[in-house]
Amino acid sequence: MLACVPSSLAIDGRDVGHGLPRRPMSLIELRDVLIHPSCSNAARDAVWRLLVTRARQDGPQWMVSTVGVAVPALRGISGRICRGYVAGDPEDIDTEVLTAFIEAIRTVDLATPSVFPKMCAAAKRAGERARENAEAGAARRFPFQESSPPAVPWGHPDLVLLDAVAKGVISEVDAELFLH
Repeated sequence: MLACVPSSLAIDGRDVGHGLPRRPMSLIELRDVLIHPSCSNAARDAVWRLLVTRARQDGPQWMVSTVGVAVPALRGISGRICRGYVAGDPEDIDTEVLTAFIEAIRTVDLATPSVFPKMCAAAKRAGERARENAEAGAARRFPFQESSPPAVPWGHPDLVLLDAVAKGVISEVDAELFLH
């Protein structure tokens, strides 16, 4: 809803420069511009600095919108981490990736270059850590080793017959017939 007309939040390309269109752009359009190969790294960095600044200063709608612009990258990060993942729920990985990305929006140093890649790296590390923790926990719960056979005399015919008699499955007379 925040990215859709008529109530959409927008970024004005004139505020960013770096060859972006010199007009207001919806965040959906902006996202498409950012992922296009013709977009320069300088333009991407300028846009992400602006988005992070707005997310920090202009309310929760800008935090949600900033995350929304990052969704294609966050899906890619989660998808790569979850490939072959069977130890738990992939949504747990998604949650960790998203949580770390939001924390990175709050903490990334805007005075350094590569703002967006740094936020994505933080999200990736959190997702990988969550997967490793889940897999380690699953390994403790479900050790992948063969069980040892039970100690003798488990399964001995006399014991099986005694158990059958005790449970009323066969009579003592029938058990005697089997033993002789």
